Amino acid sequence: MTIEQLGNIGEFIAAIATVITLVYLAFQLRQNTRALRATAFQSVVSEMGKNVQCMMDNGDLAEILLKSTTDPESLAPVEKLRINAVYVSSFRRLESVYVQYQLGTMEKEHKRGFEESMIPMLQYSYGKAWWSEAKISFYEPFVVHVDEGIASGKFSQMSPSMQLKASDG
Repeated sequence: MTIEQLGNIGEFIAAIATVITLVYLAFQLRQNTRALRATAFQSVVSEMGKNVQCMMDNGDLAEILLKSTTDPESLAPVEKLRINAVYVSSFRRLESVYVQYQLGTMEKEHKRGFEESMIPMLQYSYGKAWWSEAKISFYEPFVVHVDEGIASGKFSQMSPSMQLKASDG
């Protein structure tokens, strides 16, 4: 066998090894992407759960939130401050969901679920007023997304588990 033939065999083996390596890397990339998405989703679920936990741990805050939906004019300044903090932290978390969706680490269905649990809060008069003032401090594409969703009626229905009614308390 000549050196030229050995060189051809070597090139053939290198080409096969390259194809195998590329297939393996594609498989690894897919696995890593799935792991990244799962981690991102779990992180958001945990963060969004803090909103619920906050209400569960603090009955006064839950009452203030209910009051903000039924009689916002009667809120004391400190109550407004507390509700504003809840809204800011909640919508910052939702903004994170939006950004993760834009980056491709959040599935559309997951994003939609988080949106449907939060954005309808803006249908109450206090929520509307808060959003009109606070949205300037959020990521502009997120603001546009929320505003367009509200205007189109996409977020008009609040999940029954999130509806706030004075008669329930």
